[in-house]
Amino acid sequence: MEFQSKKVLEQYQLNDEKSYNFLMRGVEILKVLLNHNFDSYIIGTSVRNLYLGKQLDTIEIITTATPVQIKNIYPALVIERSGFTYLKEYGKFIIFTLFSGDESTLPKKLALKHFNKKLTLALCNKYFTVNSLALTPNLIITNIFDGVKDLDSKTIKTTDKPKEVFTKNPISMLEALVLVSEHNFRIDSKCMKALSKYCSYLEDIKEVEFIRKFRQILRGPFAKQALLVIIRNKLFRYLKVYDLITKRINSHFRDCNYIEQACILYLILGSIPDAAFISSDDLKVITETMTVTQLIINDKVTPMMVYNIGLEKLLSANRIALASRSKYSSQEKLIRKLSRDAVINSSRDLQFSEIEVIELMNGERSLRVKIIMNLLLEKVINGEIYNHHTTISDEAKILIQDLSEIFDYKEPEILPVINDEYIEKLLIKYNKEYEFLIRVYLSDEKELYELSPLERDEIESSAKLHAKEFLLETSQYRPLEERGLI
Repeated sequence: MEFQSKKVLEQYQLNDEKSYNFLMRGVEILKVLLNHNFDSYIIGTSVRNLYLGKQLDTIEIITTATPVQIKNIYPALVIERSGFTYLKEYGKFIIFTLFSGDESTLPKKLALKHFNKKLTLALCNKYFTVNSLALTPNLIITNIFDGVKDLDSKTIKTTDKPKEVFTKNPISMLEALVLVSEHNFRIDSKCMKALSKYCSYLEDIKEVEFIRKFRQILRGPFAKQALLVIIRNKLFRYLKVYDLITKRINSHFRDCNYIEQACILYLILGSIPDAAFISSDDLKVITETMTVTQLIINDKVTPMMVYNIGLEKLLSANRIALASRSKYSSQEKLIRKLSRDAVINSSRDLQFSEIEVIELMNGERSLRVKIIMNLLLEKVINGEIYNHHTTISDEAKILIQDLSEIFDYKEPEILPVINDEYIEKLLIKYNKEYEFLIRVYLSDEKELYELSPLERDEIESSAKLHAKEFLLETSQYRPLEERGLI
């Protein structure tokens, strides 16, 4: 069966002119090869994406010309040691493959068809009818396996008996799941039965190839549907690592994007299955997301977290925590409420400025200014004080006084009378100053959220130690130390 592609091409040009121009460059190459007496066709996903109106990232040309013969025509052709042969056009790749295989191996019903047997065999090797399309130099879509009909119905069928396709080429089972993930196609019932029955053949796929395909599945816009197919039909039951993943992942996993899924796998397994599973560009984002996730797993979300980390990052971390920790209770409602009720979204919204703090400190420009501003910001965000100029000004005066009492302390000329009442009051004063100092040391809270839980614990322990050491530099709290009260 042949399909006139004129209307398809006209619509394609209107929707995506860049992909259309790229395709026409491929057609031009077909015609040049044909003029040199080489049979050539654009095949596979290139034609499928043309029919679906999707962007073309690569064009695959199958030809009777050898790489050397193509290079004689196109000197820019790249021939890699692996045999991978391509031209780069419009910043994309035109890939060349050579007709191969024994035509006598064609199923009898296909061998009887009037189409070019070399082309029929090549399209049969595309596994699925939706991929088994070819575009001729005359812009006719060769539709040997009725793939156009299956594209219209979004149905995945095999070019041969499902058993033959899946057992001879186990990677095709993952290809079917990629089609579900990328295009929301439905797997035909016969194919689905064969997938479930022969999924043990997945063990024969090389780890690197398996990971590459699994990554494609997780990255697709319809990854949720593909994961449902895997989980419901237990397709990975013979794969220890991936079976563990599918058993441990709950429904929340299907609500996560690829970065979140990588974090979930790490939290469940202790590592991501393979370095090839993530790109270097993803690594930084994954690390940052993991840090926030570990934070909310251990702690309740606070207004300061929402202010410093942001709504979307916290919601992302919440999804990861839900999918990877069975005992974790969702904090989504709390996160959204705190974000919705946020008094300020940036330091510019604070009804007080550094200049005003400096004026209150009689023109002193020191680290205390930043400390006071950070503490004022924190108090407003946490709802401890209102975001009103007068209220903040009064609080700033109190903070200036508190800092002065601690950092500018002078030893008394007359030693106090130490009794139980004095010790009790002194302990209250110490605890107040101790907590205040810790807050001062940790006042730049945003930096804490960029650390791992272990690093954050170390910083907090260090702040407590410094606070105690600083307060014990003077003699006023020695009676407490001598009595073992601190």
